Amino acid sequence: MQKLMSPDTIIERITGISHKAPAAADEFVKYYVFRHNNPEYTEYQSSFNAAETKLQQINSNLFLVKNTLDKNSATLNASLTTIEDKIDEERRINRALTRQIGTSEQNENGSAEMIHDYTLLYNAQYNRNFMILVGCVGLIAGYNKIFSQPTT
Repeated sequence: MQKLMSPDTIIERITGISHKAPAAADEFVKYYVFRHNNPEYTEYQSSFNAAETKLQQINSNLFLVKNTLDKNSATLNASLTTIEDKIDEERRINRALTRQIGTSEQNENGSAEMIHDYTLLYNAQYNRNFMILVGCVGLIAGYNKIFSQPTT
């Protein structure tokens, strides 16, 4: 992995550029107007050239900072891509292991659930059968009472 420039250094460079740029731009505009209005004075021409050189230097410094940021960004993106690939590989391994563990746990839990479900079904059917038996005994007793009365 490439060494990244520290954010503090980049911020210092940007701050320096942002402090120098307005003054350099004002100076450039001032000497541009002077040179344009008085092209015969060489001192205006040399002052204009100096102001133009300052702006170009600020522009080149800004380009260097931008280039450094681009390099840092590309390096971080490459690192993140590598980390993401490793995470994806670990997820695949985790899924495979989870499937293996899940299968055995589901068999154990599934059989326990089946036993529990069938116990509930058995008890419900047993209660229904008992109620049917009580109902039949009650009906037989009721019919017996109704039909066993003497006819007069």
